[in-house]
Amino acid sequence: MKKRILVCQCFLILTAFSCDSDDDPVNRVNRLPNFTVIGTDDKDAFQFDFDEESQTGELTNITETEQIPREFRTIGFTEEVLSFYGFGTAWIKNTESKEVIVKENFFDTSNGELQYSSTNSKKHIFTSYFESNTSNNLYIRSQNISNSSIENIFINQADNVNSQLYFQNHLIISYFRSENQQNKYFVTVLNTDSNEIIKTLEFEQDVQLITTSDTGDLLLGTRSGTNRTDIKVYTLNTMVQKEEYVSDFFVYGTSTSRYNNGSLYYERILAQPSPIRYLPAIIDLKNNTSRDINILNGLTDYAQKNDVLNVSLVNSIVDFDTDILVASTIMRYPNSVTKIGIFSFDLNANMVSDLVIDKDFAPNYLFLR
Repeated sequence: MKKRILVCQCFLILTAFSCDSDDDPVNRVNRLPNFTVIGTDDKDAFQFDFDEESQTGELTNITETEQIPREFRTIGFTEEVLSFYGFGTAWIKNTESKEVIVKENFFDTSNGELQYSSTNSKKHIFTSYFESNTSNNLYIRSQNISNSSIENIFINQADNVNSQLYFQNHLIISYFRSENQQNKYFVTVLNTDSNEIIKTLEFEQDVQLITTSDTGDLLLGTRSGTNRTDIKVYTLNTMVQKEEYVSDFFVYGTSTSRYNNGSLYYERILAQPSPIRYLPAIIDLKNNTSRDINILNGLTDYAQKNDVLNVSLVNSIVDFDTDILVASTIMRYPNSVTKIGIFSFDLNANMVSDLVIDKDFAPNYLFLR
């Protein structure tokens, strides 16, 4: 009887590793880039760090070793620093030195401030907040991680915060306010070295795409019409507009999208019903064309050769420095066995490497280092 392989997609984000030995759950298969996986089971949180040079990985129960609970609310990664935010507590972990700094009650609400979200650099935690639950005065509180000194920076009048992103000594805050029964949308860029606002941009439409490039560009996209996206590219440290594009392909997001010199990686949402939710894709903004990176054929072939009954595509991200796409999956085997798989592909969807971890936890986050 021919085995039926089902390739589907989950609504998580994750990763994995390779196992051919009962003694060592992680074995090398070809080559993978540096990455970190964070996940949880029903009790604990786990971290897996993979080193590209040695092609080896280390799995750590960070609840046992660093008292990071599985119930953290948000997580971030920047400048080799992992950050976990819970209810009133932040855990800042350097992935190189392994040092963990715990900031308890890092945001004091005793004066009635309404906290929204937090992110950080190596040196500071940045928290967006309102003066009170009835105030429209939006601030950013910059707190020094080492000595806990703080500086409060007024941003603007706002009704709500959509997102905030730290990148290369800049904080990008997206928010909106209602005027005359219409919403106006804003993006403010703050220099976190000087704590001075570089520029505030105003938009008539919601800014649904915010992403950056390693060369210091900020890309902002607003939706107009059914599928059209109006995209503007700025030099981040001056906020001078350098490029403008119109794309016939609707793109959104702040974490999954990546930009590089006219190429925009994104997740192309498929029409439903469909066995998967999206395909990795790259838009050539200069020519207004989009092409899928159809990794499903490679995943299906891998499943057929390795006795996998079901492969669930969970997340993918592209590294423009190496033109490699990394995808995370959940793989289900006979006898109710589940493992997690990480695969890398070139941008023509040829599988470059694979890694599987034989550990029962849900790998919720994948970061390239």
